[in-house]
Amino acid sequence: PAVCTSSSLTSLGIIMKSLTILSLLVLEASAFVSLPFAVRHRPQTLSPRAEPDSDSDSVSNFVRRRISENLEDAERAKATREGDEEPEQQSRVFDRLVEYPCEFQIKVIGLRQGQFTSDMLGIVSRVTGVEVDSIKFKLALSKTEKYQSISIFAPVKNADMLYECYDALSKDPRVKFKF
Repeated sequence: PAVCTSSSLTSLGIIMKSLTILSLLVLEASAFVSLPFAVRHRPQTLSPRAEPDSDSDSVSNFVRRRISENLEDAERAKATREGDEEPEQQSRVFDRLVEYPCEFQIKVIGLRQGQFTSDMLGIVSRVTGVEVDSIKFKLALSKTEKYQSISIFAPVKNADMLYECYDALSKDPRVKFKF
């Protein structure tokens, strides 16, 4: 039979306390990873009372409080993303990053059924008001030839026209991805 001494019991108590703290920290880390990037990477300002005490109860309370704070931050970030601003006030990426007029490359990947290429070119032609024959494009097939990729150089005059191209292309059920 094994002999239990007071030092081995003390060591066992320290190990158990360490495992409890470690498991709580893993729990906080897993909750933290599921938060949006902006929430995870903002500077943290901790008040002096936010530091855990030495006993395991206060450590677990500290971890629970931090998880709760992170979840509240995530909810606030989500509410902000979901639109406190009016749609016309929200900044659109293509408004800021693209100079117009231009030939903007739109890559469309979809099922190779029917006249996929001519249909995609026709959609862009209708939106931009340019003849189909004057629109430049590149084609590629998947290894199995089930999918087709078409890079369309859409002659757009403004961001609204570009967004309209993407919207019109997404309405075709064969389209799987648009970049």
